[in-house]
Parts: sequence; structure tokens; C-alpha cells
Amino acid sequence: MRSKQMMLALMALAFAGRAAADGQYDVQCQGQAVGTVFYGPATDKSGAKGAEASFTIDQEKFGDLSEAAKFCGEDHFNWQQFVIFAKHRPVDPAGNPLPLPFLDPPLGGYGDNPETPADDTLWADQYPWYWNESPGPADFDLATYTSDTTLTFKDFPRWPDGTQTLLFVTYLVSVNFDHSLHDYHGGWAWTWDSTGSGGTVGGFQAVPEPASWALLSCGFALAGLGLRRRKLAA
Repeated sequence: MRSKQMMLALMALAFAGRAAADGQYDVQCQGQAVGTVFYGPATDKSGAKGAEASFTIDQEKFGDLSEAAKFCGEDHFNWQQFVIFAKHRPVDPAGNPLPLPFLDPPLGGYGDNPETPADDTLWADQYPWYWNESPGPADFDLATYTSDTTLTFKDFPRWPDGTQTLLFVTYLVSVNFDHSLHDYHGGWAWTWDSTGSGGTVGGFQAVPEPASWALLSCGFALAGLGLRRRKLAA
């Protein structure tokens, strides 16, 4: 167990040394490009730092996201995010410290973390995708971040100054009608540190599809990250 934690810590340090730069890649289905993902650092209206991304379809081939999803053989698109490293272990909704890695957000939502002064409690549905697919708070609802041609991702972590370092891996996923995974469509890693006003973000780098994480999305009832994510503007 200790060697695993050391490996995760070294991964976090490696990514943290990389610049906060934008990236992009093409998404393909059946050997054809269906759109492009753009990702990179961002700052919200309050000055908090984090990450944003967008998946925009090729509008010369498809009329909307639903048409592109149908071409790929699925019902719709969403994101999936893992926390690979956390300097301080967050807690699940029952207050239990979490093992690494874990889904962000966890199935069922977040519990209140005793290491942060604010209430971290946040509801999430029972599916392993970033935006909620069941009715819930609009700030984290899939429909809020889906337009005719673009799916948006936003994450602005919040911890007290100097207390936390996080390594994320984020993927675009295609999802079946029953909310099960259809396929992964590329992703990237990024880091966030609670040092300074609004935190420090960086380490953006493309990553391969998550063969080693497949089991995590297919049945582990993982509880998740004790971050207090700032409410996101639609």
C-alpha cells in the first residue's frame, strides 16, 4: 500500500511540473472525425482557478450532438473524472476517508470534510459520470452544459490555502440509453493546488484511454472527493 501511495505522489509531482497550457484532440468514431475536444486552465468569475473543456461536433457532418452520438452508436456524451492523487484524503458521505483513486464526483455525492471550514455536502446521482443524468441541482446537471453542438466541462476545486494538492484525469465518454458506458473518447490529466488566491492549476497533458481504470466505472460503489466545488455559471 505504501508503494502505491508513493507512486501516486510521484505521478502528481511529475504532472505538477508541467505548464498550464491548452490542449486539443480530435474525437473519432468508425474511423471518422466527429468533433474536437479543447481543454485547458480557466478562472471563474470569483477568481477561482480550475479547468474547462468543450467537445464540439463537426457541424459539416452532423446537425447536433444527438446525431453525432447516434453515429457513434450511443445515446449521448458526458465526462468522467478520476482523482488519482490527493495530498489530504477526503471523506465519503458517511465521513469515511477515501482510498485512491476515486471517482469525482462520487456515486451519491460528497460528505462534509472536517478539514475545510465550509459545508462540503453535495448531492450527485448514482451514475459514474461527471454531470448528473438524473434530476438534481442545475449547477451539476448534464442538460445545463449541453447545447445543440457542444458539451462543456468545468471544475473549480476549493480547499483552504496550502492544504491540498490534487491530480485529476478527465475523459470524454459516450453513454448508452441505460446510462452505462459505451466508450471512452480521449482525455487529459491536470493538477490543482490550493496555494495562492484561487489556487494554482497546471500539468495539462493528454492521456491514453483508461484501460487500467475500466473497473472503476463498471461497478465499484466509490464515494468521492471532499472538495467544495464552486457553483458554476451556466
